[in-house]
Amino acid sequence: MIGADLMTVAGARVAAEAANSEAAIAILEDGEITVEEYESTLGRYEECASEHDRKFTGRVEDPINGHRIYSPYEYWGSPESEFSPEASACALERDLIELAYINQFDPISDPVILTETRECLVRLGNAVTGNERNFLDFQDDPDLDPAELIDCGAESSFRHWPNIPFSIG
Repeated sequence: MIGADLMTVAGARVAAEAANSEAAIAILEDGEITVEEYESTLGRYEECASEHDRKFTGRVEDPINGHRIYSPYEYWGSPESEFSPEASACALERDLIELAYINQFDPISDPVILTETRECLVRLGNAVTGNERNFLDFQDDPDLDPAELIDCGAESSFRHWPNIPFSIG
């Protein structure tokens, strides 16, 4: 956005101030984002975006990254309105809050998916420690091919969580 580190609450606050997002500034003011503030932010986003041709189908937890919550939606309407300025404005506060909120926590992947990912990586000839708690832990190995990690994680994730609309990485 403006070069701020949006992975942190402090970075998100810098970006919120630059964007003049009063709602985001108020949430970020005390240096942390509570579950209630995050849920409220998602609720406002869902309400606003639904006024711009989006119908939300619920929230789900991402089994790969642990804490990330997705708000999947179905889009309807004209192609011109899909990325309209109004629809984009709805996402600003959510975008400023979501990543910083998620990164307040140490992600812990779904244990079944984590185990199957380890087993898949070993079958492909990669060394694993067995102490990995999330996908970032695997990335500490400089010899690991990121594509193999994504393939192994996706294979297990799609098998166990077939209805989740998410991306890995």
